[in-house]
Amino acid sequence: MIQQVFSNIEVIFRFNLELLLQLEPRLQNKQGGNSGNIGDIFLMLGPFLKMYTAYGNNYEAAAEKHQKLMAENKAYASIVEVR
Repeated sequence: MIQQVFSNIEVIFRFNLELLLQLEPRLQNKQGGNSGNIGDIFLMLGPFLKMYTAYGNNYEAAAEKHQKLMAENKAYASIVEVR
């Protein structure tokens, strides 16, 4: 059930965290007068951006499953509505 709705969101989250950890020092250096080049980070991590395709391709099925769960599963609905 969770996999159907959220697909590979945990992997995307970990990737975004790694991307943030790579970008932060560069952006801090930019404030110190450095150019803050980040292209090499995207060249290194770029192939991992394909995981967003899987997430996006699952959108319609996930949205349908989410709506069904909201209507039929009170526990799921209560968790989603609180957040």
